[in-house]
Amino acid sequence: MIGNKGNIINVYNRLMQDSLRRNSSLLILSQAINAVGAFFFWVVCAHLFGANIIGLSIAFVSFANLISTFTNLGLPNTIVRFLARTKDKCGLFIAAFYIVFFVSVVGGLLCLIFVKTMLPKLGLIHSSTFLSVTLVLLVTCTALSSLMDGTILAFRKGEYILGKAIIVNVPRMILPFFVVSLGIKGITGVYAIVLIAGISYNLIITNKRLIKLYPLKLNIGEIKKHKAYSISNYFGGMLGVLPGTLVPIIIVSILGSESAAFFYMPMQIAAFLSIISSSTSQALLSESAQTENVVSHKKYFRNAFIHLYRLLIPAILLLCLLGWPLLRIYGAQYAKEGYIPLLILAISSLFVGINWLGDTWLNIQKRSKAYFLMNAFNAFAVIGFILIFASHGLVAVGIGWLLGQVISAAIYFIIFARNQLFLIAGSLKTR
Repeated sequence: MIGNKGNIINVYNRLMQDSLRRNSSLLILSQAINAVGAFFFWVVCAHLFGANIIGLSIAFVSFANLISTFTNLGLPNTIVRFLARTKDKCGLFIAAFYIVFFVSVVGGLLCLIFVKTMLPKLGLIHSSTFLSVTLVLLVTCTALSSLMDGTILAFRKGEYILGKAIIVNVPRMILPFFVVSLGIKGITGVYAIVLIAGISYNLIITNKRLIKLYPLKLNIGEIKKHKAYSISNYFGGMLGVLPGTLVPIIIVSILGSESAAFFYMPMQIAAFLSIISSSTSQALLSESAQTENVVSHKKYFRNAFIHLYRLLIPAILLLCLLGWPLLRIYGAQYAKEGYIPLLILAISSLFVGINWLGDTWLNIQKRSKAYFLMNAFNAFAVIGFILIFASHGLVAVGIGWLLGQVISAAIYFIIFARNQLFLIAGSLKTR
């Protein structure tokens, strides 16, 4: 017993002393809390609202997330990559915040005009002032939330992102009980409230613990200095999130809103696996931003790769085992329609992890063109296969997702081999 306790303490101390592992673990934990919060939120909603309302709400939120990827201008990754080593930290942050805020408000207003054309089933937004305002809020707050998290991550302070996750997810699981009578307005309104609460927390932490934000003096020169990087991240990042945000919208359009609800719940559960990949990759980018030494970058990459798959493989096996009872919590029909897609999405996460690390490696090396091209290829491959297979049902949608991720991962393995990422120091040793 004493020996086991000593081993646990040694593992904990080693984890806390390694900045990359510590921050990636804190990010994984915070994102896991977000995913648990989202899981229970949708479980509650699935029992309080009909599948049609759930499907429309999912399409609404996904549409807002999609628009926010157009309006953040690639600045969240720019902040992570350059803020820590910039002399005028306040000027860079304020400039990025104002730009993202203004562009997101304008983008949200513009999408109100075109939403009926782009997604006819969300045309109901035009008949409700509440939904119109909520859509603009979701677009703006989603873009700003990403920027604020990037700011905290730039300082390698994952504990504050963890704190935010705890603070915002408690009300998210409770509020649906008070908005049952509001239907889609209630579900989307809760999303907006949670985002506003998270941004407020991030602003307080940034001002009190990381950067003194007064006077509110923006430095556009700092943004211009990193213009090329921001532009490539804008277009590359925009394309990178297209598959995840478009899938529910495609399903609503081809198979109907109920099918979107039945597929989105497996996506929500599989998001636990994506959390491991995205958090490890974000920590890798943050750690690598502290130096321009390529040898160090390769060392960080190897550590991140091993850390990722040590966590990911057991998590996949566990999810495959527990997938059916988890979906059954939503309802019998959710388990019946969603379990096989869940298994396919779980297997896909092995390749999604490679793609996350590949994107991050290209960002670390400032290979902007390659980053854009790989994200474009992945988006077109995944969306293309899904569009081809979607009419055949939800299992076919999952297979389309898997095929696109496998092809992208194969290309990234070629890039890794050419960069000799697994050969330096003669092995994959991490210590």
